[in-house]
Amino acid sequence: MSSMTRRCARIVAAGVLLALACPLCAAPPLLEDVMPRGLQIGGSTVVVLRGQHLLPDPQMVAPFAVASQTVKEGATPEQVQLEVALAADVQPGLYQIRLATPEGISNPLVIGVDALPQVAFTEQVASLPVALHGSCTGTSILSTRFAAAAGQQIVVEVEGRRLGVELNPVVHLYDERRVELGLAQPTRSLFGDCRLVATVPADGTYIVELHDAAFRGPGPGTFRMKIGPFHFADLVYPLGVRAGAVTKLAFAGTNLPAEAAVEFAPPVAAGPAAAPWPSGLVGSGALPRVNVSDWDELAEEAVTGPLLVPVGVSGRLAAAGQADRFTFSVEPGQTLRFALTAARVGSPLDGVLQVMDAAGQVLAQADDQPDSPDPVLEFTVPGGNSLITAAIQDLQGRGGPDYVYRLTVVPAGWPDFSLHVSADRVDVPRSGVTVLRVEARRNGYNGPIRLSVPQLPSTMVLAGDEIPAGAEHALLAISAADSPPRALVARLRGESVGTPAAIVREAQAPPSSAARAQPWFSRELGLAQGPLPPLVVLWDTVPAGLPLTLGTAVPVRVSVARREGMSGAVRLSLVTSQEIPKKTIQENNQPKVVDDLERALRLEGEPVLPADAHEIQLQLLVPGDLGSIPYDIAFRAELLAADGSGVAGTAYSMPRRLHVTAPYSLELAGTPRVEAPSGTGEPGRVQGRIVRKFPG
Repeated sequence: MSSMTRRCARIVAAGVLLALACPLCAAPPLLEDVMPRGLQIGGSTVVVLRGQHLLPDPQMVAPFAVASQTVKEGATPEQVQLEVALAADVQPGLYQIRLATPEGISNPLVIGVDALPQVAFTEQVASLPVALHGSCTGTSILSTRFAAAAGQQIVVEVEGRRLGVELNPVVHLYDERRVELGLAQPTRSLFGDCRLVATVPADGTYIVELHDAAFRGPGPGTFRMKIGPFHFADLVYPLGVRAGAVTKLAFAGTNLPAEAAVEFAPPVAAGPAAAPWPSGLVGSGALPRVNVSDWDELAEEAVTGPLLVPVGVSGRLAAAGQADRFTFSVEPGQTLRFALTAARVGSPLDGVLQVMDAAGQVLAQADDQPDSPDPVLEFTVPGGNSLITAAIQDLQGRGGPDYVYRLTVVPAGWPDFSLHVSADRVDVPRSGVTVLRVEARRNGYNGPIRLSVPQLPSTMVLAGDEIPAGAEHALLAISAADSPPRALVARLRGESVGTPAAIVREAQAPPSSAARAQPWFSRELGLAQGPLPPLVVLWDTVPAGLPLTLGTAVPVRVSVARREGMSGAVRLSLVTSQEIPKKTIQENNQPKVVDDLERALRLEGEPVLPADAHEIQLQLLVPGDLGSIPYDIAFRAELLAADGSGVAGTAYSMPRRLHVTAPYSLELAGTPRVEAPSGTGEPGRVQGRIVRKFPG
């Protein structure tokens, strides 16, 4: 047993000794809305958070530094006011915030962070720039006025979709005579939000109107409308960088000065990341996306000859009718995957991709995918070709400074994997353990994957922190000491073992609607140290260390310690790393895919530990066709309410990793001998006795 595993066991075992008479813990907080949907950099903002279980001791948790936060008087479990102050060096952008209490951490909500004053939507704006916050529902048309000087550039931008709200915003700009000066509708580059940029012709008062495109605004229809002079940037160039390689980024889809640029130090984990914002400029809106990869990434200006794969190259169709071409050194028979990224990150480019031989003959081409205008093409190099060329152009022959793209060319089966978890937050009980099921979707890499949480506080410990070679699932245990509550935004990282270059990926939770524009949102994991568990669960096989023998029932002994003041029966269930097999049945004369429980690791019956009992022996049923990889096993214990109203509390055991063994193997008994028929020229035959050998 490793020192880390022993430490986890000590933390869990310590829970057995707890003798604290206190009521069952309340539920973790649930956030439903926050207004305003923004915080001011270099200032303080009073925000109203609505939801459930928001007390006691609420605290905002964010991936940026909060200088101070104060709970205002009158807080209730359904509504809390916080005065939040941010330092002047916080980066503008859209972020996910959460609320934490001693009972756990909430789901995320998206807010805007910038230097603009955050104001409730009003019919008259006192000064610009400003961020107005409100709700647009049904057929409502909202209107506000502001004063501007002749020649002043005004930006009106609405954030709704990027906040995770299903609003389709339309904005009109009028002068005092109701002459329309501009119209903005939902655009793909803003992921369904809208932006209007106009220069006002004269001193005077101007009117902005907002409504839903179909006059069917959803409830609550939360939005954030920014008006005034401020900077935005939708794209960076180049669109791809290599992990660990500091790269200079310029901007596109922007009103930043042409010379604006930043130095970007990418993270070690490949995937989409938020580009930084240039200092000294008033910026607002979502941070542009940059893709981090494991291979060389070049800008087209740096390409001087044939490229070696795998590689990524960023370019720009700067003029109408332009087509960019890149040549690659390849091997005949090699299968390559070409992928163009443009529209999915907000570029106006509707790309068309062609692959040609050295003579210019088109060998393959691709246009739209079912869910994106960006083409993807898998192509096998024909014999006799050591060089091929890829050509990129716009479907309608358009071009301009914002028509940026990134082309990646990677051999099919290039080692890779992605990690996935089923929840975006984890509450770890003090002196207890929680279990997180981690899935690895493999593509060419079948080795072990080592798991870590770089932001993990010293009061928490990971166990089961490796997905075995060949396995697609593991149970990651996170245990916590009996220390004061703490909450943070963390990321779960996976790293290959034994590869020439490390493959590093971050786990993704199920994506939200806001993660379409900011995909890094799905890689943020709310992590909180919560209350004491109502139970402590320990288990072992009987005898200890018994393997998972195919087609047998493995005896398991489970003991449960109830915390003082806790009583009641305990329902036990199995948690495993096995992916449950599926089968097709007929239901109402229609095929239906369901779990094939007969082929799943499972418990015999539905065990319940009586209220006056502390130990039970169970039978773990092992299917006969279980795969030969190791499996993680844990137990969930649910304390049943005495009045039959449901579950009063839940706890988990520490997982164990068990190996599969056959019920017997065939072996030759004794020393075999070879007999060959004399003079026949036939091969000899082995003579001996075959016996079945059982484990142990």
